[in-house]
Amino acid sequence: MREPARVLVVDDEESVVVTIKAILQLDGYEVSTSTTGAGARAMIREREYDLVLTDLRLEDGDGLDVLRAVRERTPETVTIMLTATRLSNRRSRRSAPAHTTTSSSPARSRNCAALWHAGSSGAASGRS
Repeated sequence: MREPARVLVVDDEESVVVTIKAILQLDGYEVSTSTTGAGARAMIREREYDLVLTDLRLEDGDGLDVLRAVRERTPETVTIMLTATRLSNRRSRRSAPAHTTTSSSPARSRNCAALWHAGSSGAASGRS
């Protein structure tokens, strides 16, 4: 039997983290959360995740720092950056690591996870 995919959700708004976590758990994912970039980076050092959803703007830094930490630890981890800010700045887009998808609305995170889910053979990860 395969373990459920591990997802890390990072956002400095508690209500966003709680909502996304609840939605993803209903779909069978194992979800961890952090409301700070520093907390997320510590969690990434301690554990591997199959998917990381992070807000671009965090109170103690930005989501790009979180994505860089993911790339250093597990380059194969899929990352999705959420933001309410329009990414018209080409510099922000270019600085996002490869395999990063951006979404302008946390409400779209379920759709993003569904796309990842379809591409990764379901909610179960490759771990056995």
